Amino acid sequence: MRLGSRTFRHVRRQRQLIVSTHDRRLAALLARKLAPRSERDRTELIEFATWTSEGPQFEERWVESQTHDGEARHLMHTDAA
Repeated sequence: MRLGSRTFRHVRRQRQLIVSTHDRRLAALLARKLAPRSERDRTELIEFATWTSEGPQFEERWVESQTHDGEARHLMHTDAA
């Protein structure tokens, strides 16, 4: 079964949605399509960065709200522990 971004947006309204993929292009597309549309919504991206002797390291990014007037969204970078 093939799920589109519209299905993801519908599910997200009612439940927490977690998507895992190895495809960076799909992840970038979903980040754009699932960007918050209101201030009460949140979208966080967690990406694998590297593997060290202490284990995996990740980068976290919060996607800012995207307005309906076509304003560009921006990613805010935070340091992951």
